[in-house]
Amino acid sequence: MSSFFSKKIKNPYLSLGFNLVNALLVIFLFTFYVSVAQDIPFRKRLAEMACIGLNVGALTFCIGYDVHLFFHIELIIRLPGEVGRFRAKEVLMTRKFVSAEEAVRWGFVTKVVPHDTSMEATF
Repeated sequence: MSSFFSKKIKNPYLSLGFNLVNALLVIFLFTFYVSVAQDIPFRKRLAEMACIGLNVGALTFCIGYDVHLFFHIELIIRLPGEVGRFRAKEVLMTRKFVSAEEAVRWGFVTKVVPHDTSMEATF
């Protein structure tokens, strides 16, 4: 059973828009809370926080997208999709130590090499 939030968005610009709208919602709610709690002007603080948040979001998107285009590297870690939800939760929530053999079997890594030959194996 998959939920709406576990589906991968294929269009990167749709993903950017979705994330920026979510960021604006969080900024709006947080700024409203701070404005009421500290009795400061809401509009000025909202404009300032939205400008910072949207610029940081757009910049990180551009960096990630460029890295993906030029180096063919995914910067987003999709651990549950790669190793399964149960194993991902087990490792992340319990801080369980995973041996090298277990990491290969579970799909965390694709290859295990001896420590003294690790540099040669990467190149």
